[in-house]
Amino acid sequence: MTVPDLGKLLYQAVYGGDHWVRARQAFVDALRAEWEGALPEPSTHEAVQIIDPAGRTARLHLAEARARGLTLAALTTFLVEQKAKNGDPRRWRELVSGAAGLAAHGRIPFAHEQIRGLLKGFGPGHHSPGYGPAAYRLIHDVTDPRTVAWLASNGLNPIAA
Repeated sequence: MTVPDLGKLLYQAVYGGDHWVRARQAFVDALRAEWEGALPEPSTHEAVQIIDPAGRTARLHLAEARARGLTLAALTTFLVEQKAKNGDPRRWRELVSGAAGLAAHGRIPFAHEQIRGLLKGFGPGHHSPGYGPAAYRLIHDVTDPRTVAWLASNGLNPIAA
């Protein structure tokens, strides 16, 4: 993970996948192509990984979810119908500042100044070339009763990162 990867993770925790789902047909087409294409091999990792310090936003890893029997149709319907995240820029600044504080105290292996630099016009971006295979979609609120029921009905349980 590099600083841009950390920035992407923090951005996703605040804003979710709203930027993708707004362009609904492009989102559906990209999901279908990825699902039917070359997903990484399923790992021993859980399919649902919490990425938000508040415990609400998660990444749904596609290969693991598919290996557990999730269908593309069920996933597509769920994702396009989930509530928008409507992220708050203040929350974005809080998470970046918190990460910068961790870096300043040597708790994460990045330079404090690099993380603070994320506050200058950062958007959803892309993973760094060295990040490795990443095939996931964002679940905006794993605590929402509808989401809890959907996850349970599909044999998916969120785990903390």
